[in-house]
Amino acid sequence: MKISAIRSDKVYSKIMSAPLDKKNDIYRYELMKPFEKKWACYSVPMKALTPNGYDVIMASEMLGHIAPTAVDQKQQNNINLISDNTLWEKCELSIQQSLNCFVEHGVNLPVKEYAFTILLANAKNPYIILNDGYCGDGGIPGYIFSWLLPNEYTLSHLHVAL
Repeated sequence: MKISAIRSDKVYSKIMSAPLDKKNDIYRYELMKPFEKKWACYSVPMKALTPNGYDVIMASEMLGHIAPTAVDQKQQNNINLISDNTLWEKCELSIQQSLNCFVEHGVNLPVKEYAFTILLANAKNPYIILNDGYCGDGGIPGYIFSWLLPNEYTLSHLHVAL
């Protein structure tokens, strides 16, 4: 079984420094591209056929992820908070242990490769408000999203939620 962390912190740092007209494409092709098959299961294209049309940017925002165009210097502290290697290691270990529970009980997992990431959340999104600042989605086998408002509470609960 292979678990891959898609390090959003590195992509968010790049987005933060990018000009406004480049932010969406960095998010789309560097952070969401590894999850393209997940998005395809929901019929969400990586890029809309028409400007401002339905695509991975709009769908992400609807879920409660921060808009790439909102990733600016004000997000520096949040990016720093999700840049801790130990956080990523604990999340990966938690996923590994959870999957091993199935295997140990004789469940054959048809998916052998898993990708996960930690995304920044939009503080005004109802999902985030209702869920104490963190949320997630693992509905498509092999792909795991978590998104949060990084703080002591959400960061300490994230690996358990995964």
